[in-house]
Amino acid sequence: MKNLIFIYTLIHINCFGFSQNLVPNPSFEEITSCPSNFHDFTKFLYWSNPSNASPSIFNNCNQGNAGVPENMNGYQNSHSGIGYAGIGIFSDPSLNNREYLQTELLSPLVANQKYKIRLYVNIADSSKYAINRFGIYFSQNSFYLPTYNVINYLPQVSFDTLIINKIDWTLLEATYQAMGGEKYITIGNFNYDSECDTILLGGPWGTFYYIDDAYVGLDTT
Repeated sequence: MKNLIFIYTLIHINCFGFSQNLVPNPSFEEITSCPSNFHDFTKFLYWSNPSNASPSIFNNCNQGNAGVPENMNGYQNSHSGIGYAGIGIFSDPSLNNREYLQTELLSPLVANQKYKIRLYVNIADSSKYAINRFGIYFSQNSFYLPTYNVINYLPQVSFDTLIINKIDWTLLEATYQAMGGEKYITIGNFNYDSECDTILLGGPWGTFYYIDDAYVGLDTT
């Protein structure tokens, strides 16, 4: 009986466990030094900003507007560890202001392999709207576009979910079949304001997401 239990445990782990995470610094813990304010995004290791906009950094070493759990956008504990990132994904209608995150995966994706995509997001207390547009764009090369507005690329992974929970983290999960050679992911809202459904939440401005625990790995199920 003990042998049967042991075999079942191995099968259970193999079927439902996770393969190697290809996202470096997935929970935004690794920083070069403590941020002095939320604009110090370049202090994240391995993550970059692909546009002129200003994604945010948050860590509990900061006691001001870049802190965890309290910061310029409200109050939120990290999903894991002591830090997370933040991006504005919607502005007041017709402005189309956007912020994005980009990183190079630890190894390129393999053609025809299926990958599990996971991301935890939380809509900040400051958010005026909940919206239903959020995506992940895979590319073979990094890019930088000199804009504060929508990056007009088509994300291969899209989440059509209205997130209204300001207290708990929400898991976004999908499966992606690789074309082959994808080395970079860019995270954000790739839709124009006119393409987004909204719900009024009552905060002072736009839609701001905290982001934690990004995962891209082979789908072992």
